[in-house]
This record gives sequence, C-alpha cells and structure tokens, in this order.
Amino acid sequence: MICVIALLAAVWAYAPRSTQLRYVMYLENIYIKYNIKIFPATSTPMRLNAFTDYCLRTLIYLAVQPEELATRAQIAAAYGVSDNHLMKVVHFLGKAGLIETLRGRGGGMKLARPAGDIRIGALIRLCEDDAPIVECFEESGGGCRIDGMCVLKRALFEAREAMYGALDRYTLADLSVNRDALTVQLGRILLVPAT
Repeated sequence: MICVIALLAAVWAYAPRSTQLRYVMYLENIYIKYNIKIFPATSTPMRLNAFTDYCLRTLIYLAVQPEELATRAQIAAAYGVSDNHLMKVVHFLGKAGLIETLRGRGGGMKLARPAGDIRIGALIRLCEDDAPIVECFEESGGGCRIDGMCVLKRALFEAREAMYGALDRYTLADLSVNRDALTVQLGRILLVPAT
C-alpha cells in the first residue's frame, strides 16, 4: 500500500486535474478500506455553517443529473434533512443565479450554469457572507483590548485566505466527478450514461 501511495505522489505534479481527482478518490477508498484516519484525532476540522453545507449538498445533487429537474422534497429525502431547511437554501441559490426554479406541476430546479463554472471557494464566501471568525474581524473591530497589536488577527486572516485559495481550485464539476457513486448513494436513477 505504501508503494501505491508513493507512486501516486510521484506522478501527482505531472498529472492533469481530472487524473488528480481520480487519485484522490482512489486514496479515499484506501483510507476507508484500511480504516486509516485522514486527520489525526487531535486536529480540529474546519466547520462551515449548516446553511453553507445544505447549499453545497443541493448543488452536488443537481450536478449529478444536470439535465433533470429535481424537487426540494427529493433532495431532502436523499440527504435525510428537513424540506423546510432547504426552502431558504433554494431561495438563496435561485437569487444568486446558481439554480433555475420552475413552479407548478412537473416543476423543480436545475443548475442555471455548467457545474464547471461554479467555483467552490466563491460559493462558500457567498454562503458564509464573510462571517467574521473572531470579533476583531468585524467592521467595528469588536471589543478586543489588544486589537491593533495582536498577531493572531494576521495569522487567522492568512489561514482563511489559504482555505479559500484551496477551495477556489475546485468547481462543482470536481465535486461531482464520481457521478455514478453519488447517484447510487443519493438514491437517484441514473438516466443518462456518465461521460
């Protein structure tokens, strides 16, 4: 297994983006099969708010079948979440121009533009509404007594920008590249063969 990982790492820098994504999926399967923890138990994972999570899930669901209409109820059932939670999400995504919604019988929603045009970093910035991660990031500066001399603010700013920089390298198409597996997991019937 170590030889396989070393080989993947050696060709990583020269591989096209689509091949890199296949490698990531392959490594994830190895981690799952051999119960390898990707993050050490002592690390604290980044946490997005639930609204952002539901926006991402909704768009991934729609990206799996971009030609088909989906309903809020279908998406809620696929993820096991409340339809009411998705009401605000769908409204937001529609106003942002990311999805098209069709009302009435036979209505539903679909992506308003190609999945490859939707950058994940930009989407998360939009959903999170640049919520300050600490109070000194607020426009008013917050009430911190060491604001202006604290190095933590710069460190957190750099970390946030690095996170968004990494996320900007991914599109919705990248997140739905394993379309067949997502289709099975989400309980959708694959009507169009994967390309």
